[in-house]
Amino acid sequence: FANRARHLKEMGYDPVNPVPIIEYHQKLEGRFLSHDECMEILIPYLDECDAINMLPGWEDSPGAREEYVFAMTHGKTQIDTYGI
Repeated sequence: FANRARHLKEMGYDPVNPVPIIEYHQKLEGRFLSHDECMEILIPYLDECDAINMLPGWEDSPGAREEYVFAMTHGKTQIDTYGI
């Protein structure tokens, strides 16, 4: 996630990396968050974004699939960066 965010930033985007967001909330709660709790936190961030970028293998992640469906049904652009 961090490497992709760095590459996107170098390309001129302002990426939102979900990992530190969830880590922050887990630290606040003092526990691991459930999938549903993570999605409740992350979807509003995604809603504020203009686009989504998927990492290779995203199809195998329930959370990534949920984010992708949300993005595509809410008019987000998909940024293709599989070459970086």
